Amino acid sequence: MGLEASLEEHGEKRSTIDGLRIALFGPLAGIGDAITWFTILPIVAGITASFAKQGSILGPLVFFLVYLAMFVARAPIALLGYNAGTKAISKIRENSGIVSHCASILGCTVIGGLIATYVQIAVKTKIPVSAGHTIAIQTQFFDRIFPNLLPLGYTFLLYWLLKKKNVSPVVLILGTFMLAILFSWMGVL
Repeated sequence: MGLEASLEEHGEKRSTIDGLRIALFGPLAGIGDAITWFTILPIVAGITASFAKQGSILGPLVFFLVYLAMFVARAPIALLGYNAGTKAISKIRENSGIVSHCASILGCTVIGGLIATYVQIAVKTKIPVSAGHTIAIQTQFFDRIFPNLLPLGYTFLLYWLLKKKNVSPVVLILGTFMLAILFSWMGVL
């Protein structure tokens, strides 16, 4: 927005300004969305959700302050674009790959940690071995082989269905709810 205002102020042709806006809309929106909506806010939400889960007012308060700071930061960023003028285009092209790559790595790391923390699957079923002796599948089998194996496996299954089989995320969410209700009703999980 600041770049467009700078170009208009310097008397550039309307066709040049429109062409530049259309050309930059996709790449800049992709970078901004990836950083704002897919990296910073999910990471902050995951961290502050753990505070809120423990009953602390700090969770929602910190999330609101980060969101407010990002909202207020739009004005200085627009001013930066205004001051940079057309030099901003080359700088954006040079650094966009590095920023999006770093944001992807950070996002994957945090999401992986959140999966291990928040996704919980516990099998309640016990297998009778002899008279009066049973083996708990979860504590005496799965947790000894690989703790949190079931949440990890289920997460990879959902990822595979999402990416390889093109299953809708809504279908996966509804399927997860239905499986949770069914297995809870059966007393398995």
